[in-house]
Amino acid sequence: HQYCINFAHMAQINMGTGVVRPVRRLGAVWQCEAEPGQWVDYPGVVCAQINAAIAAGRATLDITLPHTRGTRRYKLDLIARMQENCHTHTRRAIRASPGQAPASGTRDSLGTPRPLATATPVHRQPSGQRSNRLPDRAHSFAAPATLIPAASSTVVWECRANQGAWTAYSAAETVTIEAAHAAGQASMDLALACNPGQQYRIDFVSMVQTNVGTGVVRAVRRLDPQAVW
Repeated sequence: HQYCINFAHMAQINMGTGVVRPVRRLGAVWQCEAEPGQWVDYPGVVCAQINAAIAAGRATLDITLPHTRGTRRYKLDLIARMQENCHTHTRRAIRASPGQAPASGTRDSLGTPRPLATATPVHRQPSGQRSNRLPDRAHSFAAPATLIPAASSTVVWECRANQGAWTAYSAAETVTIEAAHAAGQASMDLALACNPGQQYRIDFVSMVQTNVGTGVVRAVRRLDPQAVW
């Protein structure tokens, strides 16, 4: 069997049967202070990057986060526990979520060893976070027919039709597209239920959908009301 792990929805998808099972990660959940006293979880992919960087003894880490106008790059100071916007240079405090800590064997800024984080399930709003690295070629995702997105999902993917109106992809297609986007892919191949027999390619860099057979190109967009970065 072939499986897809969707980090945005924290779910495992059986690509043959469409069966969805929840998954959880062990380790610290990292947060950024968006407003004074208001701490917001980083996407799961970014938390994993931070934990890996700290375990490797790194002092800084570059990350990319979703924004209303695309994405923004940030630099994390893992010693001072600060996030800096690479464009505006705005700085915000970061922390491991209270009650959790980075992986065993790492140390804080004072050299104190940190304990292993507790194995508690993590539930968060999807963020669509893309990693900094892009693959060398496109990967194909088949949309499971019985896939149901998580109830907390707010991300919507849309394609621009002939008359200029934006049309949302189906729920199953949205989860599949978001999984590829969250994995940091540059593009993906997709079959759409509304047009059987046609193959499409979505380019996440140019944000366009191309009909592989006809060459017709349409704009696509990603709407995430929960984006606060």
